[in-house]
Amino acid sequence: MIQITIRKLALGPTLFLVLSAFLFGSSQTGQALDDIRVFSTGIGLEERQPDTSYSAQFVFSERKSGSLLTDIQFSISTDTPGRQQKILEMDSAGPWVFADLPPGRYSIRAVRNGAAVQSAEFTISGEKQEKIVLSWE
Repeated sequence: MIQITIRKLALGPTLFLVLSAFLFGSSQTGQALDDIRVFSTGIGLEERQPDTSYSAQFVFSERKSGSLLTDIQFSISTDTPGRQQKILEMDSAGPWVFADLPPGRYSIRAVRNGAAVQSAEFTISGEKQEKIVLSWE
């Protein structure tokens, strides 16, 4: 399991990528506009245990087989009418991503293999963890 907190950084994108790979032993990358606690996890038995301390769980899978997918590029934006703002952009290191988002309306846009796009809108209530599943053909 890889856990990071993404914050506004004055570092250039290249230095950030190098530091995150060194510190976390992963190619996990991300950029956020506000403090967002986020991690991506794999398919091992220990990693399958849900972490309910995060407000959102994202699952990436194939629709027909149910196979879990990794290396999904995605971004999350606030979904306030007339005022969308991207707050997180990263590649998933595993098929599950957990993010601690404050209550509000959001949208996710995810890309598989550079072309196949899935998107969804969701609401974080702050009362329970929301599970958002994106599936590709």
